[in-house]
Amino acid sequence: MSTSLSLPDTGFLFLPDAAENFSACIHYCRASSDNPGQVKSLVTQQEYGEATIRSAFGRRARMTIAGVERGQLNYRPLFQKAVRAAKKFNVPIVSGDVSRFIRSASYHHWTNINAEPTSEELKKLWEMADGVPLVTIEHPSLTESERHSKATKRSGRCGRKPQLAWPLTTEVLTALETQSIREVAALFNISKSTVGRFWDEWKDEPYPMDAYFQAFQRGELSEDGRRKTVPKP
Repeated sequence: MSTSLSLPDTGFLFLPDAAENFSACIHYCRASSDNPGQVKSLVTQQEYGEATIRSAFGRRARMTIAGVERGQLNYRPLFQKAVRAAKKFNVPIVSGDVSRFIRSASYHHWTNINAEPTSEELKKLWEMADGVPLVTIEHPSLTESERHSKATKRSGRCGRKPQLAWPLTTEVLTALETQSIREVAALFNISKSTVGRFWDEWKDEPYPMDAYFQAFQRGELSEDGRRKTVPKP
């Protein structure tokens, strides 16, 4: 039976600890798709990683391997290329956080954002790594929400962040289907007016989460989870 593990106990190394035992590394960066937002994220991920690696090791990575591939383990040619390079130089692989190395098969960026890898999935990852240490720039214990928050800040999209923004919007919307605005506002420490405006956008939909996800796919959502206002011609 599949079981989820606490990530600090799964063998990932934190960069400051790894830098005490290794003098170099292979830098691995991954984006899940080639849409413009993901491409920008990949560039930011690479630049931030390179700067952090130079600071930690006192030198650049032996090699940077970056590109588009899914986080699930059924097809990972770039990661396997990083493993071969790491074995050649006898160094670890460094990436931004645990999600760059692996995504649970049950992960969904709207409906299951905090899904962690199962013991079986992690076992497969370590088999693919073939003894190469896997190192994260961010602490391996971060939740998906915390990792996303840090990535957003690095990409320069943080600015004046609204009280309610992805990925919290999906959790709030799910809660609103069974709880009052007041209860949800207290639960997530968000103002009632913010929750109310958000709920007004979706409450009349037969299936609010489905409508929300479809609007996202069409590019119709603002950062606060409401539909974008279309200017009048």
